[in-house]
Amino acid sequence: MKIASTITVTTAKVIVSIKDESGCIILKKTFKLAIPKKVSERMADIRVETVIDKHEYGLASTVKKTLAPDGTVINTDYIEHTS
Repeated sequence: MKIASTITVTTAKVIVSIKDESGCIILKKTFKLAIPKKVSERMADIRVETVIDKHEYGLASTVKKTLAPDGTVINTDYIEHTS
């Protein structure tokens, strides 16, 4: 029985850049995507499809933060319950 001395791992580095209307990058994230061997042996090209979903959530209660005179956040948050 032969023992392998090397392994091959295929990864894609995915760089997501979010730009504003003037073309300036306002957020950039890099992700590593591991590609399984059964896929990497057959792939000839990689295409990226972008689907942007924007969600808005309503809060069941209000959270208030207290600020010190110098602008630092005081960690005594409380939740104001409304009935």
